[in-house]
Amino acid sequence: MELSKRQQQVASLIQEELSQDILRQGVVPLGVLATITEVFVSPDIEHATISFSIFPLESEQKVMQILSRSIVDFQHTLNRRLHMRFVPQLYFKIDQGAKKGAENEEKMADLL
Repeated sequence: MELSKRQQQVASLIQEELSQDILRQGVVPLGVLATITEVFVSPDIEHATISFSIFPLESEQKVMQILSRSIVDFQHTLNRRLHMRFVPQLYFKIDQGAKKGAENEEKMADLL
């Protein structure tokens, strides 16, 4: 399903602001890389699902717990920074595509 121009704009703004906020707040532990891979905004702009890839993979659950605990802070920050009537409610999830890619790389390395 193709996103409307408005959905794309809102997704881009959320990704930019949230990336900066995560760095500023330092919520990701040292030695862990958390990257926003995709932001999907619902057609009614009420919900935004943010997909993360997290490396090393062993840190996924810990980082997701930290991000989930901070979701209210992130929501408040977006409410202040984005000049919109309604800011979408945030949801976080692990990007399974990145995880599967890393697993495939490990399997390939084992074969060589």
